[in-house]
Amino acid sequence: MLSQKSREIEPKVSSALVLVASLIHYQSVYAKVCGSYFS
Repeated sequence: MLSQKSREIEPKVSSALVLVASLIHYQSVYAKVCGSYFS
């Protein structure tokens, strides 16, 4: 039962990590673009 539950949770956790990583990446890119425009 525990292994089945972890198999259901793991894809959600990995997709959430990918989402957070992409958000951080785009935020840094956005900061660089804004910095180059407004500096």
